[in-house]
Parts: sequence; C-alpha cells; structure tokens
Amino acid sequence: MRLKVSPKEALLRIDKLVLDGDVTLCDIRSHYDEKNRLWEQKMNDPEHFAERSQYIRIGPEPTLTEEDLDDYHQKAWVWEEKAEEELRDIYMDHVPVFVFQSTYPQTRVFENCPDLTSYFKLHDTFRAKLHLLATYYNELESGMKSPLLYLPDQAKICFYDFICPLTADTNEALLCAYMFEFSIGEKAEMEDIFMGAFGGKEDEFCGKDSAKIKHAYDGINRKTNDAFGFSILKKEGKTLCLTLPSRVTSNLT
Repeated sequence: MRLKVSPKEALLRIDKLVLDGDVTLCDIRSHYDEKNRLWEQKMNDPEHFAERSQYIRIGPEPTLTEEDLDDYHQKAWVWEEKAEEELRDIYMDHVPVFVFQSTYPQTRVFENCPDLTSYFKLHDTFRAKLHLLATYYNELESGMKSPLLYLPDQAKICFYDFICPLTADTNEALLCAYMFEFSIGEKAEMEDIFMGAFGGKEDEFCGKDSAKIKHAYDGINRKTNDAFGFSILKKEGKTLCLTLPSRVTSNLT
C-alpha cells in the first residue's frame, strides 16, 4: 500500500493509535469488570438473596445500564474516528481505511442479556481493529528492510529519515513514480519506461526519447548522491533498475 508519509512516520503514528486504543479498551474493560465484581458481591451477600428474583438474567453476568453502554460506544467511536483520520493521512490508497471500517468479527450472543451482547460486540470489534492496525504496523516494519521509498504525491524520495525532493510533474518525478513500481534490482526496458512513465507509443520510441530518459535519471542520481551519498538508478544495456550500494544491502539481511 502506498504511503503519503515516510515509513518511520507511518510506524510512529500507527503505534500511537494502537497505544491509545489499547488504553481506551482497557478503560472500558476495567469498568465492565468492576460492574461484574460488584454484582457478584451483591448476589453473594445473604442480605440480598431476596433480590435475586428481581433479575431476569441467568448466571453471574452484571447489569449494564444504557448509560454504561453509551459511554463505552462514545469512547470507541472517538478512537475509531481518530484512527480513520490518521489512516487517510498515512496511506494514499483507500483500502486500509475501508478494511478498518469493515472489520466486524463474529461475537458472542447472550439471548437473555442484550446488554452483554452489545458490550461484547463492541469489545470484540475494538480488539479486531487493534489487531488490524498491528498488522499494518508489521507490514510497514517488514517493508523497511527496503528503506528506499518514493512519495509520488509529494515528489520526494526517502531513504530512512533522509529526504531527496524532486520537482513535481517533471520528467524526473515521472520516471521515479514509474521505477518505484519495480523491486530493487528489477530491470525495466527503456521502451517500457517511455510508454509507462511518459505516455509514449511503442512505435514512436527513438533516440531523443532515450536522451530524455537519460537526462531524467542522471538528474535523479545527482540529487540522490547529494542527499543520500549514492545513486539509486543504474543503467544496464537498454534497461534501468533501482539500486542500493552493497554497504546498505548488507545491513538489510
């Protein structure tokens, strides 16, 4: 999934979401546990045996009021709204937001206790969304094994915390957007670059188009040399590929 921000920033922001969500869920669960403890304590008190007939539920489940449930749902809603906003800021694609919004696992049903059914639906959904964010985090962390990233909407090449800015809508930016669709070391034919990056037609490819591509990747390499200390594009015959120096790749395994 494509990012709007650097991988490090994305990791920090998702980690913060998971932390805030975990704290919120613990707060909800603690309140529920306390209600359960007080209810069991009351039912085990001989002075309140006569009151058992007033309860329609079976077993030791606590009574959750509408106010309790409203409070739980409000806390969950505030966190979910924040999470969706952050995901929109982190990812270019809508898929992470859509999957987050659509996460509703199967949950427990208490036929005689609709309030508990509501509670556990909220609880289990909250946990599932937290686990989904953890999955996003792990995917990003794994992706950082290849620390080179291009942010097309910002026209920026990122290498860990280092930034190499390009000018938007230039040949350099168009070439970068296309080349970063390939893995490091994966070769792209010049004719394919001409068509994919610059919108040309195969039968129109000629020497001046090769010169345009060369001018673009030379410009990119000059800028990344200044920003990172190395070039990121390597020409081999009639192909071009992303590359990292051996001193970098040796630390990624």
